[in-house]
Amino acid sequence: MRIDSQYSFADSDYQFGVLAADTFQSESALLVFVSWFRAATTLVIFLFMIALPQLYLKISSRNAALVAPLNLCLVFGGLSGVFSLFTAAYGQFR
Repeated sequence: MRIDSQYSFADSDYQFGVLAADTFQSESALLVFVSWFRAATTLVIFLFMIALPQLYLKISSRNAALVAPLNLCLVFGGLSGVFSLFTAAYGQFR
C-alpha cells in the first residue's frame, strides 16, 4: 500500500487552517502562537541533540527515513482522537 505524501501534507495544512481560523480572531494572535510553538519545538529538538548526541550517530539514514511515515500516522491518529490546535500545529511543523 502506498501513501501519497503530497495528499497527506495538503490535508494537514487544511486541517491546521480550519483549526487556526476557529481559534484565533486575528492574524497577529496566530503569528504569536506559531512563533512560540516553533520556538518551543526547536528548543526541544536542540536539547535532545545536546543530551543524546550518540543517538544521532547510531541512527542510519534508512532508519531515520522511517520516522516520517510514523510521524504522519501519529498526527492523523491524534487529529482523529483530539481535533485541537496543538495537534494540528504539530502536524503542520513536523
